[in-house]
Amino acid sequence: MSQTNLNADSDEQSSEAEVSSSSNTPLTRSRRRSRELALALLYEAECKQISLEEAIANQLAPPPEFTAALLQGVAANAASIDAKIQEHTQKWDIERLPKVDLALLRIGIYEVCHNQDVPVAVAIDEAVELAKQYSTQDSSRYINGVLSGVLKDQRAEAPNDGGPAQGVGPAQKANTTATANSLAAKSHSVAHRSGQLVLRDGTTFSGELFGAQPNAGFASGEVVFNTSITGYQEILTDPSYAGQIITFTYPHIGNYGITPQDIESEVQACRGIVVRHLTMRPSNWRATGTLNEQLKALGLAAISDIDTRRLTRHIRQFSSMVGAFGALTQAELLEAANAEPGTDGIDLVSQVSCAQPYMADDVLGDVSDFLGDTPDAEPRTWRIVAYDFGIKRTILRQLASFAEVEVVPAATPYNEVLARQPHGVFLSNGPGDPRCSPELAANVENLLGELPVFGICLGHQILAQALGAEIIKLPFGHHGGNHPVANCATGEVEITAQNHNFAVASPSPSAPFEVTHLNLNDHTVEGLKAADIFAWGVQYHPEAGPGPHDSRYLFAEFRQMLEAFHKRS
Repeated sequence: MSQTNLNADSDEQSSEAEVSSSSNTPLTRSRRRSRELALALLYEAECKQISLEEAIANQLAPPPEFTAALLQGVAANAASIDAKIQEHTQKWDIERLPKVDLALLRIGIYEVCHNQDVPVAVAIDEAVELAKQYSTQDSSRYINGVLSGVLKDQRAEAPNDGGPAQGVGPAQKANTTATANSLAAKSHSVAHRSGQLVLRDGTTFSGELFGAQPNAGFASGEVVFNTSITGYQEILTDPSYAGQIITFTYPHIGNYGITPQDIESEVQACRGIVVRHLTMRPSNWRATGTLNEQLKALGLAAISDIDTRRLTRHIRQFSSMVGAFGALTQAELLEAANAEPGTDGIDLVSQVSCAQPYMADDVLGDVSDFLGDTPDAEPRTWRIVAYDFGIKRTILRQLASFAEVEVVPAATPYNEVLARQPHGVFLSNGPGDPRCSPELAANVENLLGELPVFGICLGHQILAQALGAEIIKLPFGHHGGNHPVANCATGEVEITAQNHNFAVASPSPSAPFEVTHLNLNDHTVEGLKAADIFAWGVQYHPEAGPGPHDSRYLFAEFRQMLEAFHKRS
């Protein structure tokens, strides 16, 4: 927890939950930054087992006046503060208390009991907000409870004549009623936002709702987990997640906010998201808003404070299953989960594919952003038709770097594609089970040999069907940015981004294609090639939006395939 991270624009954005109006004034925003620096220094001293004076001396500049006074007060009253922590902390002994929570409690108790310049309501609000930002939602509730208990003791110790208790200043006495009201409102707000996630097998997880309020009072879908550390905005706008509730295994989501440039599609596909901890105050120079704001704009429900490790292990053990979350009772959510069909046998492509053809440049904006603006930039001489099974803009950017790309609806007949006289055909990613849309594979079969064909993800599976392969469903799918894939020709291992619940079954020796890539986790087929007809595909996402860029060379190979095919022709 560095000083740099703690000071990053924290005064520019207000929290969206559980903050009383008294903590949003310019004065307290300035003091919030001072408290954050005090927290950082206390945390550093605790972690490095050094004195507070040494921690302060390590700073490049002296701390602000308010920070210095706060630290001096904490140091001067250390014995009584730690005694109150020990008295009110029942979850852990003080030695086992998380260091950041211990620092937060020392600041909060000092301000509640000793600092006459800060209203008690502000002191508690700020401690809770800092806990939510630098610890967890669970810690914020726990710290709120400890400080409320300390405040209750202070009020009980007040003299019967109405004079202030020892150590409690007039400003705190005047704010006693406001503090009680603030804490009551806090409790009501938390209770109002409480929700549950219930899986079809009855397994239940408690949390807090955020994002949009679902129309039916709940959100339902197939619950999957994604292991990516970054890229939450690209993931939740990826049409491949149609019909699914996304669980993020990385504990902190929302850290860097959202930006319009990272949206993968305007299609609202996924049903909701599940996170361990939602960051309410993002820090990123590109950010134009918070994740919570984007979810509301998309009409997408979400739930936080879920034990995502337990949920992920449950899915790994019992496979992906449908679930529902919301503010309803467990019985009502279980009923909603049982009514949810999931993704098996459901035509999801028709829900996310475009209705009319369009040129990729029309949605990508200025092509110089990805072509470069050098005078000798190579012109785009190739024309590609891309089937939209749920295509992502990052894929379009990669294709548009060397070709003019026209995107067509998934149901476009093959003869209409040939009539456009493209140099090649691209089969995009997309959601669901390709077995429920056999017409897509039949359409592609008529293109094989006529033009080079390259497929990604669902497009890879549809290509495999056109070549006679079978499709299987995986127990819990591949979702994330850290899947190792072996290139069978070179022996090299690529770390890949993946998002699919179905896969191509291992082919027979007589199959009209060769396997080019294998997943090193479960040895499923990750790539295939029918070299004689210039057709190939990969199961993973070489465009990596988000994810590692190990496989972006595949777009260059597609270009080489176009050159080889038309040179031969």
